[in-house]
Amino acid sequence: MPPPFVLSLSKDLHRVFQQPAKSQNMTFSVLVDRRANVASQYSVVSLPVSLFIDAKGVVQERVFGGTLTADHIDRVLQRLTASPAAAHNAP
Repeated sequence: MPPPFVLSLSKDLHRVFQQPAKSQNMTFSVLVDRRANVASQYSVVSLPVSLFIDAKGVVQERVFGGTLTADHIDRVLQRLTASPAAAHNAP
């Protein structure tokens, strides 16, 4: 089964995601979705957004705007990769 991942969607790559990611030494891919084709597949009505998708392909969390931080990404990905019992007991 594939690992969970973050899918960030934006109409403007540089303004929203690239600068904050650079300032926090984060590297990840951002999908520039100018026509909102992918956004509509995930029922997203507002861009920019980052989706945390689990190993089964289910969206587990959404972060709107350019507020995504490296700590937030780490916490959510740890929760998504934890065993079901550990994830249930997480804060």
